[in-house]
Formats: sequence, structure tokens, C-alpha cells
Amino acid sequence: MFIGTFPHTIDEKKRLCIPAKLREAIAARREGREVYVTIGYEECLFAFTRKGWESFREALARQPLNKAGARMIQRQFIGKAIRQVPDRQGR
Repeated sequence: MFIGTFPHTIDEKKRLCIPAKLREAIAARREGREVYVTIGYEECLFAFTRKGWESFREALARQPLNKAGARMIQRQFIGKAIRQVPDRQGR
């Protein structure tokens, strides 16, 4: 899990720039450059390394599928997630 609040910028091509501190944290984990991003709560984004995403996804998958709330949460996070590899500028 990454911690902190980071103001973001979106460039003219609608690309989000990942803050340098987060890029450094991702590199330090030595899991590759890929980042999994999904919509979080209160208009925030959730970002994960590959291992973090797998752990998060597995926790969601353990929720009972016979409960509407669990299915809604799975759709919220998994259905709207994207896997991205930032470019050299961290976008």
C-alpha cells in the first residue's frame, strides 16, 4: 500500500502523471513498472503494484457472490481497473 495524498495533473492528452515519490516506491519494490489503477472511494484513485493488485483482487474474490453488496464492490474495483506501464515521464 502506498501512503500519502498527492495532487495530480492531467496533461492535454488526458494522461495522469504519477508522482515521482510513487514511481520511486514502485521501482523500489522490484515488481516491474506496471501499475494497476482503479476508481476508489470519494473520487480517489487506488493504485497498486502487481503483487498488491493480486492480493487486493484475491481479497475481493473471497467475498460471497450471493450478496449483492459484494458483487457491487467487485464490479466497482475490478470492472473499472486498468493495467498501465508508465512512460519515461511517469504518465
